[in-house]
Amino acid sequence: MQRFAKRLRKLRKELGLNQKELASELGYARTTIANYEQATRFPPLDTLFEIANYFHVSLDYLLGRTKIRNIFKDILLENLKTPVFLIDPQTGKIIDFNQTALDYYGYSKKQFQQKNIFDINCLEADQVAAKMKLTLQRGRRTHRFIHRLANNEKREVIVFSSPLNINDHTVLYSVIFDLSKSNSNLNNAHIFAEILQNILVV
Repeated sequence: MQRFAKRLRKLRKELGLNQKELASELGYARTTIANYEQATRFPPLDTLFEIANYFHVSLDYLLGRTKIRNIFKDILLENLKTPVFLIDPQTGKIIDFNQTALDYYGYSKKQFQQKNIFDINCLEADQVAAKMKLTLQRGRRTHRFIHRLANNEKREVIVFSSPLNINDHTVLYSVIFDLSKSNSNLNNAHIFAEILQNILVV
């Protein structure tokens, strides 16, 4: 907790913000930021991701585990030119995503931060929850879904999903390939499946 408190204080000062200004930017109370920096409170996982996204750093960097600021986001999120989500399997909340996901689904960053996978997947919520549970139990899975864009257009997609442990919490790392765009995306999806097996360890 102390490492997180020190790192948060350092990042805030790098931007020249006081606690009140940072709290306003993030939509929190000033006392919340003060408690985090004094190590009297520790944020939940989705809040950690929000803070890491704001400062454009990885969760490991924010928690003081590494001096490399954003290796996770660079390798597993931003460098992929296809939509990527991190999903909380307990709630379905989308807790992190890349810019390609924003462009593809047509939401602003603020809108997407409020989204749940049940808002996007056209299956019934209990069916989506069952798929997530299966992925948690059996590891890497491939699913075909119909996803809904911001303009209500529907797209057939292949989703490669794998459990990923971050800060002692298991999230689902999901990569989306649009099958309605071109046949080459199906080949790209199968190629990515091989890559995914090598870069993610369950």
